[in-house]
Amino acid sequence: MKKKSKVNNKVGTTLIVLTVLTALIAVMAWWSSENRKNSVDLQQGAVPERVDTGFILTGPDSYDSADTPIVVDIDKDENTITFLNLDISKRYTLTMDGTTKLYDKYGQGVSLEQIKKGDIVDITFLKSKKHLTSMQLSSKAWRHEKVERYEIDMIRKEVTIGSEVYKLTDNTQYLSGGRNIEKMDLN
Repeated sequence: MKKKSKVNNKVGTTLIVLTVLTALIAVMAWWSSENRKNSVDLQQGAVPERVDTGFILTGPDSYDSADTPIVVDIDKDENTITFLNLDISKRYTLTMDGTTKLYDKYGQGVSLEQIKKGDIVDITFLKSKKHLTSMQLSSKAWRHEKVERYEIDMIRKEVTIGSEVYKLTDNTQYLSGGRNIEKMDLN
């Protein structure tokens, strides 16, 4: 009798081991087929569903807008520059940081101290973040410096410098000593 019970125990143990191995093989086969299915989906261009959080990844050269305005104000403490778009008579302020690139009209790097109120500049910026990406003194702008003889005719809205006559518009900006002034303050 003892032999029969040892045989029964061995058969029972063998059956349990076979059942566990069969279950383990079945689970591994299922897991393998799921991985192959996901791999095939990705190879065929299926993209997992994504949720739009509204976050936009931007780099230092990213911009969505460009303009050619006049520099109206520079606030070094707040790292902002205020511009005036003459076409639509609109002022707006943009922030700057270490990624903002500043250039002269020839494309050479300059410091903020070399940009003055009244300068006409070409800018790129991120409108949504109000961030200035780049600013370059406009190559289309010109200056008359150290002018000694000029005449302003407010009735005809003209300025004569030497033999050149220039028209004044309603959007003409008048500056003296780096500050905006009214045209009636001109001497």
